[in-house]
Amino acid sequence: MSTKLVYGIEGSLVMTGRPGHHSKPHTHGCKQRNYLQDGELRLFVERGPYLREPAGFMRLPSNVVHWSGNGVKGLCTLFTVDCPGLQDGPLPSDSALPLFASGESDTTTGSPRNVFLDHDARPSEVKSEAVEA
Repeated sequence: MSTKLVYGIEGSLVMTGRPGHHSKPHTHGCKQRNYLQDGELRLFVERGPYLREPAGFMRLPSNVVHWSGNGVKGLCTLFTVDCPGLQDGPLPSDSALPLFASGESDTTTGSPRNVFLDHDARPSEVKSEAVEA
């Protein structure tokens, strides 16, 4: 998996290439907006599975359990906007790039963290009965 993360005062933007990726179930205390540029992604949110195809958007409220899976072997390019940003989380912190103007305060409005859950989410769960949302 290839991930690039940039952040500012009130949010973060992540671009992820996910050939065959399957994330762990997790929550975080921030709102999330997803845009799938290419490929196919199955996203499981508390209410059920959703199939995302290119040019598909999805909104996730704070603190919902979710995970995703790329059921195909090709590249899946997903853009994720988190508000407030997840720049201090356990996964992207090594590669997070701050975007601040010279002299601008680099104090953020917060940085919730991913909380990974003890739930064995299998890729088949994400694929089953996927519906358009």
